[in-house]
Amino acid sequence: MIKYGHGTWGMQVLCRLQGSVVPKALVWSVPCALMTTLLHVFLRDAMTETIGTGGGIETIWAGYTFILGFLIVFRSNQAYSRFWESVTLTHKIRGQWTNAYSNLLAFCSTDQAREEEVSHFREYLLRLMSLLHCYALHQVCEMSDDRLEVIDLSGLSPDTVDFLHSCTSSDRLPGRTTE
Repeated sequence: MIKYGHGTWGMQVLCRLQGSVVPKALVWSVPCALMTTLLHVFLRDAMTETIGTGGGIETIWAGYTFILGFLIVFRSNQAYSRFWESVTLTHKIRGQWTNAYSNLLAFCSTDQAREEEVSHFREYLLRLMSLLHCYALHQVCEMSDDRLEVIDLSGLSPDTVDFLHSCTSSDRLPGRTTE
């Protein structure tokens, strides 16, 4: 996953080699601009005789700016839609896990003889759900210290907690690498 740093004015992301479209766009735009400049400087007189005075350049420029503006608005709208879809799905996941947790609590035994076991199970389940939510948020958030709070992990063995902390995101999600 690419980590974006926006810099002071938010323009640093444009000048990066990794994750920015500007270097890829420059590969195509700079040669085209140079070729256009050379054609204009060296062949201007010959083109004026052949094409005329160039009275239709305003129409061509208007069409170009309309298409460019349409593409910019379309891409921005797509990015905005994707952002809100991810926010909606994150809230949906939280709601589904809360529903699953409450269902598990609802079906716990009410037998007084097993009250201590049920209490231990509920506390252990609460810690596991907290940990699950923490690791899910860790995959999608950008924090400087990467520390999300979880409910006390005292119910888990130290070996289990050490193993979970040692896992990288590529271990948790097959096919993804962290960079």
